[in-house]
Amino acid sequence: MKNKVQAYSVILSVVLLSFVQIGSTSCTKEVEVIVRDTVDREVIVRDTLLDTLEVAIPPIDTLAVLTAKEYHMEEITILQNDKFYYWKRGKTGNTAAFDQEYIKFNANKTGTYFYYGETNTLTWDFVNGNKTRINYTLNRATPVNVSWENISYSGDSLSYSEYYILGDVNSMATGLRLAK
Repeated sequence: MKNKVQAYSVILSVVLLSFVQIGSTSCTKEVEVIVRDTVDREVIVRDTLLDTLEVAIPPIDTLAVLTAKEYHMEEITILQNDKFYYWKRGKTGNTAAFDQEYIKFNANKTGTYFYYGETNTLTWDFVNGNKTRINYTLNRATPVNVSWENISYSGDSLSYSEYYILGDVNSMATGLRLAK
């Protein structure tokens, strides 16, 4: 009887060890994970994976991105006093004009707005903690307070929605700007 118990113990040990061996040497493969964040920075991770991989992308410095370059209009759709206007760089038949226009934000919360030969200084600030909203004031004879919301950065571009009131003109727009 003792020999049978020992034989079963040996067989059971061999079976258990083979399962452990099979479980610990299961098929793995090298995986390359490419993750893009909101400014098209790439994080490439190469690893041998058995399950899942979480990649933390460092936050972008929104102030640095916003203030690094001038932003020229690429495309804008405008609703002013119940009338639509559209402009896209290089397109014929536009109903608005932005060929000679750009905006520059400075890190000290000042900036410049240029439109067809007229240059205005501006002051600006982020409105919320995640820096997706900006209010700026164009310093003109009649100052204009402009709000940008839903700001999104991608590479050298930024998109946003905009609204302002100037006299009896109510304006709302969505814009896409490219850094120059």
